[in-house]
Amino acid sequence: MEKLKLRSIEIDDLDYLHKWRNDSAIFSQLGGGYFPVSKTEIAKWMDNFSKLDKHNLRLIIQYDNKPVGFISLVSINYINRHADLGIYIGEKEYEGQGIASQSLKKIEELAKSYLNLKKIKLNTKLNNLLERFKNTIDIENVFPLISTLHKWNRWGRKGRQFL
Repeated sequence: MEKLKLRSIEIDDLDYLHKWRNDSAIFSQLGGGYFPVSKTEIAKWMDNFSKLDKHNLRLIIQYDNKPVGFISLVSINYINRHADLGIYIGEKEYEGQGIASQSLKKIEELAKSYLNLKKIKLNTKLNNLLERFKNTIDIENVFPLISTLHKWNRWGRKGRQFL
């Protein structure tokens, strides 16, 4: 049996989504900024989050039958064949175990095989990108990417990393 599963959001996920949404360590790195949100407010969002929508796909990352994170493809454009990606691991004890990487592979396969997409875009903050890859990148080969991201950020735009 496979340990990792991407599944649709259920009402039972409300407590997890509330906990994760109110974790400043997660949401301060996602580009939209951090601000606390009540469980009542998140409950109102649940209808939209869990709704099957051909332009937005939001899923729970489940590992060993436990919700551990969130992944989404939003603003799906079937004409130009691209979408924006969002991902985070909400349960701290599951960080650094390759769950996000495995989830990215699964959503990439879904995007190619079932949605017929060519490109997935990830908006990220430069310091988040550097922190995540500090021990695995050759800085001299990545410098042009970092330079480009820095220029985008300096002008008030979000850097874009293409998968």
